[in-house]
Amino acid sequence: MSTTPPSASDATARDGNRTDATADASTAAPRTHDPGTATAPGRTTLPAAAEGNTNAAGAQVATPATVWDPDTVELGWPTLLSHLARCCSTPRGAARASQLPPLPDTASVTEMIALVSEARALAAGAQGLAIEPIAELGPALLRLAKDGTLSGAALYEVARTLQSLAALRALLTRQRTLAPRIAARAAALHALEHVWRPILACCEPDGALADHASAELGTLRRRVRELKQRILQQMKRLLETPRIAKQLQDHYFTEWEDRCVLPVRAEAASAIDGLVLGCSASGATVFVEPAAVMGLSNELKVQQVAVARETARLLAELSALVRSEHPGIAADLELATELDLIVARARLAQRLDAQPAAVAEDAQLVLRGLRHPLLVLAGGEVVAHDVALLPQQALLISGPNAGGKSVCLKSVGLCALMLRCGMHLPVASESRLPCYHHVWANIGDEQSIERNLSTFTGHLGRLLGYLERADRGTLLLLDEITTGTDPGEGAALGQALLEALVERVGQLVVTTHYDTLKTLPLGDRRFVNASVGFDLQRLEPTFELHRGVPGSSFALAVARRLGLPAALSTRAQHLLGEQATLTTELLVTLTDERTRLRQAQQQHAAAELRAVAERQGYERQRAELRQRDQQALTQAHREALTELQRARVELKQLRAALRRSAGPEPASGEPLRTLDRQLSVLARTIGAHEPRPAPPPGPKLRAEALVVGAQVQLAELGAPAEIVELPQRGRVTVLLGGLRTKVRLDQLHALAPPAGHGAGPAAAAPRSLSEPGAARAAAALDTPGRGPDNTLDVRGLRVEEALRATDRFVDRSLLEGRELVYVLHGHGSGALRAAVRAALERSPSVERCRAAAPDQGGEALTVVWLR
Repeated sequence: MSTTPPSASDATARDGNRTDATADASTAAPRTHDPGTATAPGRTTLPAAAEGNTNAAGAQVATPATVWDPDTVELGWPTLLSHLARCCSTPRGAARASQLPPLPDTASVTEMIALVSEARALAAGAQGLAIEPIAELGPALLRLAKDGTLSGAALYEVARTLQSLAALRALLTRQRTLAPRIAARAAALHALEHVWRPILACCEPDGALADHASAELGTLRRRVRELKQRILQQMKRLLETPRIAKQLQDHYFTEWEDRCVLPVRAEAASAIDGLVLGCSASGATVFVEPAAVMGLSNELKVQQVAVARETARLLAELSALVRSEHPGIAADLELATELDLIVARARLAQRLDAQPAAVAEDAQLVLRGLRHPLLVLAGGEVVAHDVALLPQQALLISGPNAGGKSVCLKSVGLCALMLRCGMHLPVASESRLPCYHHVWANIGDEQSIERNLSTFTGHLGRLLGYLERADRGTLLLLDEITTGTDPGEGAALGQALLEALVERVGQLVVTTHYDTLKTLPLGDRRFVNASVGFDLQRLEPTFELHRGVPGSSFALAVARRLGLPAALSTRAQHLLGEQATLTTELLVTLTDERTRLRQAQQQHAAAELRAVAERQGYERQRAELRQRDQQALTQAHREALTELQRARVELKQLRAALRRSAGPEPASGEPLRTLDRQLSVLARTIGAHEPRPAPPPGPKLRAEALVVGAQVQLAELGAPAEIVELPQRGRVTVLLGGLRTKVRLDQLHALAPPAGHGAGPAAAAPRSLSEPGAARAAAALDTPGRGPDNTLDVRGLRVEEALRATDRFVDRSLLEGRELVYVLHGHGSGALRAAVRAALERSPSVERCRAAAPDQGGEALTVVWLR
């Protein structure tokens, strides 16, 4: 076998017919290894040096011998890295991203995944995460390392970069609670404010030094401006002098070698007192510096030289300031690049809607909801796959052409490479996969005229190289194994190779059309079948991956549906052979049945969603009706209470009028007492029908906790019920308002404790008011004293809670016919007492209120007389 590597033109020709998302990347870099040589095919050498080819000073550094195996080109890895580079904020980060090497070990991978998760959390936070512009300072630092002086523009660029690094350090330090790992790394950035602040104070954005950079520079520049102004004024006067004006070629003056001159006619040059500095191309005009400005021009030149000297001194001084912090600046640029790559990983993960995958310690590969990252980035709908493999297990993917077999294979490979770089993966949660040492892929045509290789021999040469060098840390991806030769021999050779390879690699993913290979899982648990779906009605792939079922190529079925004459179809089936025909028809039937089953499942799921939506709609309507009924009852109760209060006021007024008209002879009050008793009965009736909100449901009940006769609550209705029969098949028979009905077990809740239960004395008094016996006893007293039935304790409540409790207490007291009640609020700061008394004085139901007598509680208690 020839060992000459294929040329770039071979790689381009080989990939010219490819239509997937990696076609452009596949032509970018040809293979550079021969699997038939002693070198391992695709062996990944982990880098021992920092990423990239230059250090922070721009000097060349050692580059790892091999960063990624050339096989990764076929997976589209360079294209994905270009997307990562576009997510970077710095030129250095983008350059590193396009050549991103794998991380050295599992611990580094796990740490990087956690860092990317923190970066995504920061980006989603209120302050966001943005790295301000950071320039590539390598050339500037290299010049300083050689004792050079930077220009003003270069110094300004250095200062702005250092200022951006300081802002980044401050931002990440503030977010150390949300992102402790990133904040810890950012803390290593040096505080170089003493470097960048003086530079920004001296340099303008265009690189020019400001006048205030030094007192000397300001003085010199002012003198230069004054001299220029005096020269201009003198030249204008000369133009207006008649003796000189008539000797000029035109009425203007200009500059020649930074000195002001007049355009004089050549024949009149001697008529002007001055020095000839030059002439025009035609010789008709000479340029004369007038003697009147020669002294000023000479002095201007001297001052300009002084300005240049002072500028050079300042630039040298500022350059020395930067040079003194050269190591710290170089380290900061490296750290900033590292942070930029972390943020770029987070941005790419966000665009992919990716999830952090775990490194599988058990060497299992479990990718749930796997999507091809390049297809996701390209936009459009991407069908997700579920791929799962045990250690030393092979997945055999079969099915029609263009059905998504290669896409699934490449998706697995790209995820393995992304994990090695600490990226989040385009998968669902709970995905995991090993951290592979090698990811090898054999995809495409191996033909090479220069190397005297056919498609089959090139493909076989690589397979033999894999067989020799593979180990348990290898993920091997083979597209259309052993094609390009006799199908029978190719299938037999493919089976032999797969049986040998599966013993040596970690996991193996293979696409094939060979029926012989599809039968391997029947007798060998190291192999698992999978197939890509195909819709026979629409003659198009579904791109879904079905585990455990082999797939047909559907060549004859597609041909018949496309109009292949029946005779030709029959002839093709006859040539195919009876057994092969039966196998193909069985696979076609199985696929058709699976399609119908999937459609039925989708219809069932849609119907279930509609049912859930309808039920939620009914529940909303029922809740709205209950709310309207509650509002109507509340309004009616308020109106009845208002009428009752009015009747009591009128009764009190009649009693007072009767007393006044009786004079010395007492009048009979029996009619009024009868009316009072009737109002009391009416008050109790109204109180009994006071609408109360349904209590919140208690905890859910388990079947073993239910007993016949127990009181429970129906969560949806908020109504109490009694258990009549124990659960049967998840349904319980209850008695609800005299009606027997069956409800689901999950609808039953324990009865919630009464409002305020366990709240202490503050809740005890209002609860006792609802006891009819106590109410009747208190109402029977002519002058009731203070007791638990006519006292409201609001100590410990907030002002809003106390006012609501007081309002309800007054209403209930009126319904029970009380005339005197008490509100216990305590001393405290006095705020609660003032708020309660102010509310009582405003209440139309209160005649007056005051503090209690000292022996009854004084200012801690308020006595209330009701109307």
